[in-house]
Amino acid sequence: MPKIVDHDARRRLIVETALCLFAKRGFHSVSLDDIASAAGLSRTGLYRYFRNKDQIFWQAVDHALGDIEERLAKVASDRSRRVSERLEHLFSLLTEESKHGRRAAVLLELWLRLHRENTMLAEKLRLKARSLRAIVDRLVAELHDDSFAARERAGFAVSLFFSAVESSLLQSMFVEPRLLAAQISSLLEIAR
Repeated sequence: MPKIVDHDARRRLIVETALCLFAKRGFHSVSLDDIASAAGLSRTGLYRYFRNKDQIFWQAVDHALGDIEERLAKVASDRSRRVSERLEHLFSLLTEESKHGRRAAVLLELWLRLHRENTMLAEKLRLKARSLRAIVDRLVAELHDDSFAARERAGFAVSLFFSAVESSLLQSMFVEPRLLAAQISSLLEIAR
């Protein structure tokens, strides 16, 4: 009797495996053989699902962005918590994963890679980043009226929020990430 394989599940396994490897070692340090071995496949078996490493990488990025967006939206919409608590939780979701070799680090590498290469994919990533920013914009908007000045202050606070995320992901040599995390809720004072 032939072995029944769930091809969708196998593709997800390959993507998740590759995502972990990319996050830990970087895109250029991971080979197709590394991905195949970690996923329990031969290299030939891997080619049944993906043409090349770039295709796996883009699929991993798409998966990571979708997951991050879903998680951020869930936290931001939790009205049982104060806005400052939700903002702190969003910050930790975006930064803590990188410490465990997960999605945010891969996305940062993608952004740096695309920024250097100036490809159309960089624009797609910018559009997705706008979607993530919109989640935080809506959260901060809960704090103020709809005047132009209030929107400007809120926009500045959200920009600072994402600057703090980027700095934390880069593990800045000038800024202590724990200090950033502890001060996230103070960004809300700027938005008021």
